[in-house]
Amino acid sequence: MRTGRRRIAHVTGLESLGEPRDGGADRDGVEGSGPAAYRGRMWMVELGFEPAPERLAARPAHRELLSELHAAGTVRMAGPFADDSGAVIVLDTADPREVLANDPYFTTPGVTVVSVREWRPFLT
Repeated sequence: MRTGRRRIAHVTGLESLGEPRDGGADRDGVEGSGPAAYRGRMWMVELGFEPAPERLAARPAHRELLSELHAAGTVRMAGPFADDSGAVIVLDTADPREVLANDPYFTTPGVTVVSVREWRPFLT
C-alpha cells in the first residue's frame, strides 16, 4: 500500500462525506434542467494502481459493472490515466458508498482508493 493512501476498507465509513441527501436544488437553485442537470451529488473517485495480477484479472468484471452503472446514469464517465497509474470515476449519486461497497474491484490487491470527493461541475 502506498504511503498516505487509504484502501477501501478505510474509506467505506466515509464519515467526511456527511449524510446522504437527495439531489436538492442546491446548485444555483437549478434542478433537472439544462446541460448541467444531474440527479444526485456528483463525486470523483480517484484510484491508484500498483502492479498486481489480481487487479488485471478483476478489471473485466469491474468494467462490466461500470458499464451497467453508466447505462443507468450513475457513472457519468470513467477511465484510467494514460500511464495506467490509476483512474478516475465520476459518479452521479446521493451516496458513493453504495457503489464502492458493491464493486469488489475496490478491495482488490493493486487498487487503492486515493480519494472520494464531492464535485460540483458547472459545465457538462
